[in-house]
Amino acid sequence: MIAKVKDLVSRTGESIKGFGEDPINNLGFLIPMAICLTSIISGIVAYIMFIVNGGYTSQIGNIKSNGLDGLSDSFTGGTIKMMTTGITAKILLGLVLAELVVMLINYFKNKGKGMRITMIVDLAIVAIIVALSTYIFWVAVGKIVYTDEQLYQFLSNFVGVTINPKAILITYAVIALASILTFVVLVLITKECRWMIGYTLLALVFANIVMPLVFLFIQNIIPIVGWVFVLVICFLAVKFFISINSDHPEDIKWKKEELARAKERSRDYKDSAEQNFKDARDGLNIIFSAEEKREWARNDLKKASYEDEEIRRLEEDIDRLESKFGKQD
Repeated sequence: MIAKVKDLVSRTGESIKGFGEDPINNLGFLIPMAICLTSIISGIVAYIMFIVNGGYTSQIGNIKSNGLDGLSDSFTGGTIKMMTTGITAKILLGLVLAELVVMLINYFKNKGKGMRITMIVDLAIVAIIVALSTYIFWVAVGKIVYTDEQLYQFLSNFVGVTINPKAILITYAVIALASILTFVVLVLITKECRWMIGYTLLALVFANIVMPLVFLFIQNIIPIVGWVFVLVICFLAVKFFISINSDHPEDIKWKKEELARAKERSRDYKDSAEQNFKDARDGLNIIFSAEEKREWARNDLKKASYEDEEIRRLEEDIDRLESKFGKQD
């Protein structure tokens, strides 16, 4: 990529130095470079305007005030429109038209009489279509206005004539499309012009897509970095929870230890329940009644039942882990 940029810069310098030797071909190369340079300059101006208008300061303040909502709200279109509208768009259009003129000069310079005549006829048709389309557009938007009398005089010329608007529109569209395709084909089959089209199209993509996206990224670097940071934190948190909830060979040992403690608690609760039932049946029951002792015994049995459920769960976990990792001592 860097080598390609250096090559373009080197070739630009050579085209400027050798301009007098071959002005047409040098212009054909320099104009696309001018389109790229115009885009870069407009991008820098737009970026400066973004900073002057408090772009980053506003984004930081919004994030501080509103947290994640502010992070989302901080995304902005910024001043990117300056790169594709207004004076920049007019300059780019002028450069494209200039490249078109250079391309046509190169075409007529390198083609024979028959191909020149074909191109002249095609250009005449294109010019008529463009002029007619512009005229219709101006009438539609009200830039050109006719009085009722003028319209009546115009329409009186077609009295008795059947007009099919759909057929006229289809014919107009077919002629327009054919003339444009003919122009494109004539240029593409001319190697002296084909490379100019390639450079111009690449320059337009650079000016209207690549550079606006680059400066859009730069103007949104704070919310982008912020969201990247949030996503990284979320990823690490998810990874941590997955890690602590996933199976490990070491789990077998501590589950066996927990199983032993659960069995011991279950035995203690059952022994306590048995003793309380015995005391209720055989004891004097002076301080505590027999019913109270039986209630204690039933509570102990409930606790023992809970521990038995825990024992079964731990035994199932141990069996599953040992089948996965093998038996552990």
